Amino acid sequence: MTKYFLDVAYCADQSVRTGIPVLPHARYYVRGTEDDSSYIFLREDIFKRLESIPLYSAVETTESADAVLMPLDFSAVHRTAPHIENHYRNLAEKAGLPLLVAHFGDNTEDVPGENLIILRYSKYRSTLRANEILCPSTSADLCAEADFPILEKPKRPSVGFVGMSQKSDTLGRLRRMFSYGKRDYMLSGLSLLSPSAGYRRSGLYFRSRVLNVLEKTEGVKCDFIQRNFWGREFTARREANKVRLRQDFLDNVARNIYLLCIRGAGNYSIRFFEILSAGRIPVIIDTDAPLPMEDIINYRSFCLFVDAKDLKQTGRHIIEHHASFDSDALIDMQLKAQRTFREKLRFDVFSERLFRETLPAMLRK
Repeated sequence: MTKYFLDVAYCADQSVRTGIPVLPHARYYVRGTEDDSSYIFLREDIFKRLESIPLYSAVETTESADAVLMPLDFSAVHRTAPHIENHYRNLAEKAGLPLLVAHFGDNTEDVPGENLIILRYSKYRSTLRANEILCPSTSADLCAEADFPILEKPKRPSVGFVGMSQKSDTLGRLRRMFSYGKRDYMLSGLSLLSPSAGYRRSGLYFRSRVLNVLEKTEGVKCDFIQRNFWGREFTARREANKVRLRQDFLDNVARNIYLLCIRGAGNYSIRFFEILSAGRIPVIIDTDAPLPMEDIINYRSFCLFVDAKDLKQTGRHIIEHHASFDSDALIDMQLKAQRTFREKLRFDVFSERLFRETLPAMLRK
């Protein structure tokens, strides 16, 4: 079992002092920080599963370690407590060991430094480096919340979506359009010279345009619930709405065979993994976003990809995909999506493979 030095006493004290959450992999070792475990991506059920799996050995000195692990989220540390980042960088450098960090925020920028291994959700495929590992989000298995029977092939493809878009006449929406719109306008111009620049436009840009295209496409049944807020942003202010908003999403997933997966603030989609868990076919608007374990998982066998440079043809791609497969084939795709999530992409299952196979292999190089 791989040995990691976490500097438990230091990080426990600092995490309480700064409010930075402990990552689920390390919570078993770092006690006294449970109040910090409400970080939006780190769900309590994932914590409990990971605590029951011996992923690695936490040792008391760097001399007996194979690597240093910073058990605090890098994106939060880098933004609010750079002294913690410096502490772990110095520890690893002095010991001559690799430093493992989890960069689980929306940021897509490279993490500078030598001898690093970086776990992250958000990146561009064209800029992904050899020392970066794409991880699935710690999404819940939707089947633990509701029943999702596998759907027969409908006459028309039904496409669902629940989330934030730009279609609400509110002051908050106008502020966001001004903030994102300037950048999107600039990137639209740059995309004429460099097509890859177009992938860097905001999630709101892609969401609004795809929804508009599909609503005008004959032959596609649209089932869209468009919000003027991010889900967690609204429920944080009005806890009473949490159950109703979640149920809206679960019902939408249950009644549609295709579900849109479009990036948010980061270049990834939490919704993607939830859709897989329910056994539905994701329609991925591909913004040059890598997916976990792409060298092992054949995502195209149960997902529909639409290049973000081809948004106007999204409806055509869905119609052609639906016409190309009979009901048995579409049922097989739903089952394959669900099986892939449970056997490879559910965060506890992924973490077990990550710490027992992937990371040890990288550390041996």
